[in-house]
Amino acid sequence: MTRCRVADDTPCLIVDCTDAHEWPGRLGQSNAYAHSLPQRMPEPKRPAILQPSRRVADAEALRLAAAHPDRRFVIFEAAAAAITTVVPTHTTINGTPWGERRVAVLLDIGTDVPF
Repeated sequence: MTRCRVADDTPCLIVDCTDAHEWPGRLGQSNAYAHSLPQRMPEPKRPAILQPSRRVADAEALRLAAAHPDRRFVIFEAAAAAITTVVPTHTTINGTPWGERRVAVLLDIGTDVPF
């Protein structure tokens, strides 16, 4: 697999998704249409370790797959982060901010958000 990242320091999670089609829906609803609805990850399936990089996560996922050949381990790598920032809402005639509000924005990982 070829990667185009300059730095390989984005944290990753590894999840055993073998039985994901059986996970309950967000509010306990049926899984008939689970592919299009949010699903609640069962407690034993929730990751407890944040891998420090994709390289480390790849190695650990391979180790887990070798140790549990009947399972499917998926690596989740952050793609974006949601943060809030303060933006001016009003300015004076000379351009001095007079009022402000908080706005949620998405930032791409690797370009705007360092880890």
